[in-house]
Amino acid sequence: MLVLVFDAEGSLIAHRATLGQRLLAKCTSGRLDRALARGASPESSVLLAIRAQQLVDAHMRFVLADSLREVADEATGSATHRGSRVPMDWPAVRAVAGDLRALASRLLERAPRRSAAWPRSTCFSPMAAARSTRRTHHTR
Repeated sequence: MLVLVFDAEGSLIAHRATLGQRLLAKCTSGRLDRALARGASPESSVLLAIRAQQLVDAHMRFVLADSLREVADEATGSATHRGSRVPMDWPAVRAVAGDLRALASRLLERAPRRSAAWPRSTCFSPMAAARSTRRTHHTR
């Protein structure tokens, strides 16, 4: 698995993640998920980059979407409670059930959506940068 990470000079480089790094990212997924949720850049470390790739994987998006729909269905009575592993505030979950279903639908879309914070002009390779520059010069 190749991941993009910042090097010491702040440039993006491709890094081939080892099996040990992928396993460590899986074992520390809770901590890494919290860091990503707080806004940590996935490119700031190999483990964050690996975890970010794991989260956008089609299978993982399907599993997350399925779990969100299941919780929303249980909260609204569309499905029977199967005895949660963690205590749930069912009235609070019921209040956001529509949002949970909408998020589940977005997770099942063909590709992850670009974050509003992600710059639209970001280039990942010198070739892409050259194509972008040529387009810019041709459109002036």
